[in-house]
Amino acid sequence: MSEITEEVIITLEELETLRLTSLEGLSQGEAGKLMEVSQSTISRHLDDVHRKIANALVNGLAIRIENTTEVFHCDECGNIWSFPENKAKTSVCEKCGSNKFHIHTQR
Repeated sequence: MSEITEEVIITLEELETLRLTSLEGLSQGEAGKLMEVSQSTISRHLDDVHRKIANALVNGLAIRIENTTEVFHCDECGNIWSFPENKAKTSVCEKCGSNKFHIHTQR
């Protein structure tokens, strides 16, 4: 048996979207409410995860589930913060209230 060297990466958000809609039978709207995101975000996650799974199955690629975390960095005060996956994200710095910040994605 040959070793698989190529892979597709599925995020935890995509996996949870797939679980809620495909296994639990929730609508995209219901899944969005549980995950505290819009229905259009759920739809985008489903499109992405379906494409990734199809690619892996058809082309014999490995599937890796990966946790990604968004880390926010305030441009005004330098504060750095992140959110648990199940907590709604804010649009202002938790320390100074500035809305001037940038986001880094960590794996």
